[in-house]
Amino acid sequence: MRIVEPQSGEEAAEILRCANEDGAAVIPRGGGTKSDWGNPPARTDVMLSTARLNRVIEHAWADLTVTVEAGCTIAELQRTLARHGQRLAVDPLWPEKATVGGVLSANDSGVLRLRYGGLRDLVIGVKLALTDGTVAQSGGKVVKNVAGYDLSKLVTGAFGTAITFSETARAASSRSWSPSLSRLRSIAASCVATAPTDPDATEAMLE
Repeated sequence: MRIVEPQSGEEAAEILRCANEDGAAVIPRGGGTKSDWGNPPARTDVMLSTARLNRVIEHAWADLTVTVEAGCTIAELQRTLARHGQRLAVDPLWPEKATVGGVLSANDSGVLRLRYGGLRDLVIGVKLALTDGTVAQSGGKVVKNVAGYDLSKLVTGAFGTAITFSETARAASSRSWSPSLSRLRSIAASCVATAPTDPDATEAMLE
């Protein structure tokens, strides 16, 4: 088994393309906190790690949006948002290790989904790389964006079977007031998503 660590979504897409041409089985891996969730793979030829896709690209705090790569941990993202009194309205297991891409792939919202809803309902845009290396995009960085098919619903909870995350974006929320919606955007090694959050549920996005 080979372990590869792309440094960009484009590199991840190229890896998927080459693996597809060679008939190799690719398993995406974030922090490894949910490796035992879902059905085990029949075989693994290439493990695609998002360890180097870990940047917080942009936090537009005034717009309550944030853009991060899929390998960024939830804890690091929360620390970035906290500098402006905001937070991401999700509470997944093991936030110090769990990555944005992995959380989206496993649909691990945590107990906060009871108040703000599940990840699937928060994602408003996504850019992703399919298993053959094709890059696709739908939605955008604003809530009222209805362009194209809603691929974000497909990739959330897909356990990496349809795409590999490279970057992800989520909704930030302010701790001082509490509107009802929350936004999340994720870009995974093959995927970018966007969704509304709360200031207890504001908005966050990936690019």
